[in-house]
Amino acid sequence: MRYDLSLVTGPTAEPVTLGEVRAHTRIDTGADDGLVAGYLLAARKHVERMTGRVLMTQTWQAVYHDDWPEVLDPYTRSCVQAIPLPLGPVQSVSSVTYLDSAGASQTLSPSLYVLTGSGDRPWQVEQAYAAAWPGTRGGPATVTARFVAGYASMADVPEQLRLAIMLLTSHFYENREPVNVGNIVTPIPMTLDALIEPYRLHWVF
Repeated sequence: MRYDLSLVTGPTAEPVTLGEVRAHTRIDTGADDGLVAGYLLAARKHVERMTGRVLMTQTWQAVYHDDWPEVLDPYTRSCVQAIPLPLGPVQSVSSVTYLDSAGASQTLSPSLYVLTGSGDRPWQVEQAYAAAWPGTRGGPATVTARFVAGYASMADVPEQLRLAIMLLTSHFYENREPVNVGNIVTPIPMTLDALIEPYRLHWVF
């Protein structure tokens, strides 16, 4: 399955506040808020990349090539048409468009699909009961799914992931060079990796 994934609209807030980072890092001034905000952004993106999760509400677009994507049905053990969404958690599907047999762009009726998925199952757009999806032209950029992903509010973000972001932001703030000279450095056990690991999405499409 070939697809391209791109961000359409980023989050309007971070899952950790500057005040929380200041308290965690023991920064007693707001003079470095701009710097800390940059580190916070980098830390959040790193945690998202490592887990496959979107932490605050964002809009993404996945473009699939060749034809309608197919996934393995766990019950029948056969391949069925469905659109796997490579991020989670998914809040909603904004639209599904496709190139028809004449190469014209069409919007798939929402009555023809349903959104499924959970923390244990990949989020995907499946055919509604007794529905059939139209034929396509095939080739590049045949199917496009635009969807809203992320936790609805800061309070919904798992506390372990928020703590991982604070730890990483603090690390960036306190270590501003790419190398460490003259010190013996060892990882602290049960910190960043241990916090992130339970929330990794291990889906392969």
